[in-house]
Amino acid sequence: MKLKDERHQYILDQIEQKRIARVLDLSKDLNVAEMTIRRDLKELESQGYLQRIHGGAKALSSPNPTIYKEQSRQDKKAMNTAAKKIIAQKCSTLIHDVVDDNEEVVFIGSGTTNEAIFDYIKEKRLTIVTNSMDIFMQYKGLAHIDTYLVGGRYREKTGTFVGQYAENMIRQFEITKAFIGANGIVNQEITTANEAEGACHQVVIETAEQVYINADRTKFDVKALFTFATLNQVTAVITDDVAKIEQNPMFFI
Repeated sequence: MKLKDERHQYILDQIEQKRIARVLDLSKDLNVAEMTIRRDLKELESQGYLQRIHGGAKALSSPNPTIYKEQSRQDKKAMNTAAKKIIAQKCSTLIHDVVDDNEEVVFIGSGTTNEAIFDYIKEKRLTIVTNSMDIFMQYKGLAHIDTYLVGGRYREKTGTFVGQYAENMIRQFEITKAFIGANGIVNQEITTANEAEGACHQVVIETAEQVYINADRTKFDVKALFTFATLNQVTAVITDDVAKIEQNPMFFI
């Protein structure tokens, strides 16, 4: 039996490809009860992804916003590299070297944009907390940076540790600033493709003094499966989208 977010992604893929999907077919494909599929369809409809019909669901007439499909780190590595560098450099200006024994404790979440921050802060003295194996591997050999890897259930697709153990470990840190990636931002909602990763993001938002969301211009008007925050819950969104910054400098930098 697939996890809920995996079922939801499969259902959305079927709707996108065929424009319509039957409960009976989805139940067989996913090896779950028809009642489970009906609950999934009801939830996806409430989130604006599809329209339920008798015996199944169909695509919306004008799908808007765009639905995000989760991609692996390798797939995303070569995408929008110029924008990632712009955002990473902006992030680095917010991360300060130790001053009068006041050391930054910085949470850096998974994502290729967050990986790009490394080049701009690797000389600074600070503490890094992450649930990303790739982020950890960047910093682990630097003697002047204390690096903590949060453990838990490992997601191979994004190289991220998630789950209850990860969430409990994050709560133990006094995080001064956090940098989190997003798969999509639409209206006020900040979304990610995986519910477990979103739950970790929520704990970081509750724990950190300041929270920054990294999102290049391709992430706007895109909606992933799980909403983990709204704009008024974070300090700002760091982006390369000049129009967004000009329209709302309170939320976008």
